[in-house]
Amino acid sequence: MMPMLTPRLRLYTKNISYLRMLQGALKLCAPGAVERTENIIASYTKSRHAVLTSMGRMAIFEGLRALNRRGEIIVSPITVPEVISLVHLAGFTPVFCDIKPGTWNMDVALAERLITDKTVAIMATHFYGNMNTTLPVRALCDKHKLVMVEDAAQAIGAWQNGRHAGTIGDFGILSFSYPKNVTSFYGGCLITNDDGIAARVRSAIAAYPPADTRWLYKKALACAVKDAGTFGPVFQLSSRIIRYGYKHHIRSIINIVSQDLNPAFFGAIPPEYVTRISPEQACAIADKWKEVDEDVRHRIRCAEIYYNQLKGIDGLICPEFVGDGSHTYLYFPVQVADKYALQRYMIDRYCDVAVQHAPNCADLPSYKQYYRDCPEARAAYGGTLMLPAYRGFPLEQARRYAETIRSFFKQ
Repeated sequence: MMPMLTPRLRLYTKNISYLRMLQGALKLCAPGAVERTENIIASYTKSRHAVLTSMGRMAIFEGLRALNRRGEIIVSPITVPEVISLVHLAGFTPVFCDIKPGTWNMDVALAERLITDKTVAIMATHFYGNMNTTLPVRALCDKHKLVMVEDAAQAIGAWQNGRHAGTIGDFGILSFSYPKNVTSFYGGCLITNDDGIAARVRSAIAAYPPADTRWLYKKALACAVKDAGTFGPVFQLSSRIIRYGYKHHIRSIINIVSQDLNPAFFGAIPPEYVTRISPEQACAIADKWKEVDEDVRHRIRCAEIYYNQLKGIDGLICPEFVGDGSHTYLYFPVQVADKYALQRYMIDRYCDVAVQHAPNCADLPSYKQYYRDCPEARAAYGGTLMLPAYRGFPLEQARRYAETIRSFFKQ
């Protein structure tokens, strides 16, 4: 009997998320939604200010502009390429710092060697929800009198020493794009305790035009298609086609379920980014926010299962397991020599997994002006699979996925 195939990702959207879009289209959203949601986020994160933006990357852009400085920013090469473009467009020079194996985050010891008299800031990226670099980067920034920026786009719900991801730096950003555990289809937020940064970002955002509703509803429709495609009976049918495509290397089928980020260098910010977040998006964020902690608890339970079964396997790198909430495991990454070989093996055995889509930006031809040799980031991008951990992914499936990986290494 064919095992039930569980999708590699189910969106965190809810039926009410789509209802909010309909309310927005009919102009039925209650006034003050943006301010109320900002207050919810500020209260949860224990920050003085939360400023909603059209996208997480725009929160980075406006936060950097609000520093009123220019110079170099040390960044991780494992990130969304557009982030690097927006660092440049904000008036800064990105300096890539290689990652520490097994963390998918910046190697802080290497970062210190990259500091010059031109360095203004260090951006700590909490990739896969891992805050492991946060306190060391804060200490390094304090030592050298640098600004600390936290890209906590993947770390909603993460806490360390009683402080939420994004609040240990001078400012941090959150993302509400569709794969995140709080989604408004697109959207972001800047959080900070710095009154000056908050005021300057608010002033800049206030001058933006309203959200481009055609672009927003197009994104919502794309998410609705993904939701329908990963729904139980529908996915059981389509998964047979997906499995056939991977088994026989049919690129047209593989591309349907693959996510590729735009590696192009942005010479200017797309106009649809330079907008204010809509009230219906703010309502969708508030609706989902109450489930953040339970989402994180489930992902940590999945991660514990993966870690206990996969630790110590020769030829496989996986993150350390920490159950204190400082790592929220948006996915549980594993790094191997040939990620595509392992992916095909798993999908052939009814374990649907994705390879890492965030590239090593230091190697992208579009960013050759900032090239720096980052061998660990190159190896991580070349070898990482993302094991599912989303809320709704059954714990028994996590055990089966781990057992399948163990059998791969026993061949």
